[in-house]
Amino acid sequence: MPAVSARRTLTALLTTSVATAAFLVPAGGAEAAGTATSCYGGAKQTKFTNVLTYGPVTTTSRCTDINMRIVSGDSEWIEVCVVFVKHTSKCNYTTIVRRSWKTIATDVLDGTSFQVLGKADGEGATNTVEIAY
Repeated sequence: MPAVSARRTLTALLTTSVATAAFLVPAGGAEAAGTATSCYGGAKQTKFTNVLTYGPVTTTSRCTDINMRIVSGDSEWIEVCVVFVKHTSKCNYTTIVRRSWKTIATDVLDGTSFQVLGKADGEGATNTVEIAY
């Protein structure tokens, strides 16, 4: 097979493979978007001043993670942590939450009891947050 013909065949094969791969990607993206919508669609709102204590509550099958965001209020950010109350009284780690969704605990089993503790970035700050779990 001449080199030019082999190159054209390889180019055609690669073009077809890339086009096929690009065609297949949106299905996964649509599924992920549906999962996020389902998770965030069940979010609970709570309002607090300065210090947040939310829960204990129990995770659901809607979300794999525990997610949070500031919906309204005085703060630019809130420092939060999750306490898995049946296992410990201590925070797992701290996370800074702003106005877009932020994962504050990952890969949490359905039926897990937890509490969210947090502190706003200013004295007298009143905020409303959403927590999806």
